[in-house]
Amino acid sequence: MRNKKLHAELWDKTQFFLSNFYDRMMHYAIFYDGALDIDLIRKSVKAIVDKVPVLHSSYVPSPIEEYWKINDDYTLEEMASIEEVDNLEEATMEFLKGEISHKAKLQFACKVFTCKGKCSFATIVNHQCFDGSDYKYIMFKIVECYNSFKKYGNIDNVKIKDGTRKLKQIYEDMDPKIAKKAKGLYNNASKTGIKLKYKFTDDTDCKKRFITAMLDAQTTSAIKAKGKAIGASINDLMLTAFIRAAAKEMEINNSEPINVTSMMDLRRHMKSHDTLGCTNMTAFMPCKLSNGIGENFEETLKRVLEQTAKQKNDNVAGLYGIPLLGLAFKLFWFDCIAKFAIKLGYDNPLIQMSNLGLMKNEYVDFDGCKMYDCVMTGAVKYKPYIQFTCLTRLGEMKFTIAEKCSDADEKLIQGTLDSMVTELKEFAK
Repeated sequence: MRNKKLHAELWDKTQFFLSNFYDRMMHYAIFYDGALDIDLIRKSVKAIVDKVPVLHSSYVPSPIEEYWKINDDYTLEEMASIEEVDNLEEATMEFLKGEISHKAKLQFACKVFTCKGKCSFATIVNHQCFDGSDYKYIMFKIVECYNSFKKYGNIDNVKIKDGTRKLKQIYEDMDPKIAKKAKGLYNNASKTGIKLKYKFTDDTDCKKRFITAMLDAQTTSAIKAKGKAIGASINDLMLTAFIRAAAKEMEINNSEPINVTSMMDLRRHMKSHDTLGCTNMTAFMPCKLSNGIGENFEETLKRVLEQTAKQKNDNVAGLYGIPLLGLAFKLFWFDCIAKFAIKLGYDNPLIQMSNLGLMKNEYVDFDGCKMYDCVMTGAVKYKPYIQFTCLTRLGEMKFTIAEKCSDADEKLIQGTLDSMVTELKEFAK
């Protein structure tokens, strides 16, 4: 593949130009009881990298045509490293704060940490390569390869998708009339008109932090059951709790308009519910409460359900503004103008939420290693932007906000996450 190029897709370009607002990395780590074989880890990672060219490419932001330059001079040893440490969690989380240059030969970094019979498998990857859905896919496939190597000595039965990364695949499974409608959606759904910001301090002494809270398995089960009985998904409940907790921290009144934008997986529009190659295939689902949060959790939930129902029943949900953003990149080439183009077709949400779904042991357990904890987030945001992520594992829900902020900001964010837990426990009663 020497000197070969990959076309830069719409979200590759968008993620790159938004680097001033976040670190452009995705972060993932699983903690295990047991020990990992670093040689098998390297072989497994390389098997994936060989099949997914964007992972061994350098991004070239050319003023004429942006593209990925595919590199083929990587080695087995570069796939992952290993280190024995005294504090497993501290070392792992510190690694996750790292960054990868878009110019780098490899767009990921993997490391195994070991400590007193336990270990962690930690990775970061350039968000330009793919979204959270395909990030999980890649990580699960590494585990599948590892277990196959260990059991059979080969990965002959492991299938790894290596098709197109192009956005247009989203339209190919649609009814022609709906596809035509979707391709003409030039109205910008990311612009809600609400400029309400999270209440950060003005502190400038900031560093990357992963701030977390847990919802126990009993409460998680209870809210799922109660939500199902009233037609509310777990995503609806998370969104409601986050909106109420953020509003409390921002000290706004119950009738003041607020918006939280969720990330929507556009694979919902595809028959297979999956992309042909590893790519970004997400869009925005704003939840705009024009009349505020109301007096209590139930009232906020009712307003959230009214908004999310519109999205769930919309056969082109998430596709608004994509043609506009694509047109902006076609019209403007140079970096200085491209930033204007981004603003024309995209409004970076101030307050976001992303539900990363379920992390099942059957997908993440290496042979001889059983998961006991995990962390996964999108990019570390920079003030005033903030994003809440939720990950379900071992029956519990783990809440994380990845933010570059000060000590005082961290206390505010921790207060928001703790308020979420309180809101959901009260709802569960």
